Amino acid sequence: MSKIKEKSPLELQEIVTGKKTNFDHKFCFKLKNISYRIELDSEKGIAKIHPIVELDSEGHFSLISALYIDSHEMLPSTRHSITKGINKIEFNSIKIIRPKKFWKEQKSSAKYTMSMLLSDDGENYLINKEPICIDEWED
Repeated sequence: MSKIKEKSPLELQEIVTGKKTNFDHKFCFKLKNISYRIELDSEKGIAKIHPIVELDSEGHFSLISALYIDSHEMLPSTRHSITKGINKIEFNSIKIIRPKKFWKEQKSSAKYTMSMLLSDDGENYLINKEPICIDEWED
């Protein structure tokens, strides 16, 4: 089985914007936390992943976000209205069908790389990459 090459954060930004990273860009928000709540339905063999982003904003603006799982776009680019202060954004859930079965065949636990892209101007993206593991249920 051929392996899919994982895209780096800089490659993801170039795919989304078509531009190189501006390392001098100052974001008008500070990322506080990104979490992924996982719900398992072992009868149906489905894992639901609920992404949650918390950030602190210097003022009102429109946040642009996208979520990739293993370099596949799962939540397309979306705008969120952000107010000054602490903001909590709960995204739509993502379903993964039979994650355990696929990874069991690979002799590994169900590991995925979540890449959350956040932008305040649509050109420069803060990219948070985080591995998650789905291995809580028995077959």
